Amino acid sequence: ALTMVLRHHGIEVEVPEVARAVYDPSYGGCGNWSLNVAHAADRGLDAVVTRLRGLADAAELLRAGLPVIASIAAGPGELPGFPLPGGTAGHLVVVAGITDDGDPVVLDPAAPNAATVRRVYPRAAFDAAWVGGTGGIAYVLRPPAHRLPPGEGRW
Repeated sequence: ALTMVLRHHGIEVEVPEVARAVYDPSYGGCGNWSLNVAHAADRGLDAVVTRLRGLADAAELLRAGLPVIASIAAGPGELPGFPLPGGTAGHLVVVAGITDDGDPVVLDPAAPNAATVRRVYPRAAFDAAWVGGTGGIAYVLRPPAHRLPPGEGRW
């Protein structure tokens, strides 16, 4: 997810490079929020971990040209079409858009191949996995010159 958003902002990186930079040996993985935003800052972006209230907040950021990295948690079968059938206690995805029907367009790095990374999840199920699962934890990354929308202190 971090690699996808770095690339969105014009930073040419590869997944193995980013994974090495953010690997947390005490956790045994690459999902450490502070290491991920620190790496984005090292690459020249302003980066913050925040809590969003849901897709309405994400939509404001998307309209400003800022994809949202969302931390989700879902049990088996709770998120239709999720590529981890056993569910997850924590997983990062990129909210890249919202359909006309209000469902999130998500880039999911757990997809088995590049052709299936883009997914549309049902809004209620995604909100349950994101806001219900992790409290709406999200990363917002932006170039310093890129203005944030008014956020009432949310970002």
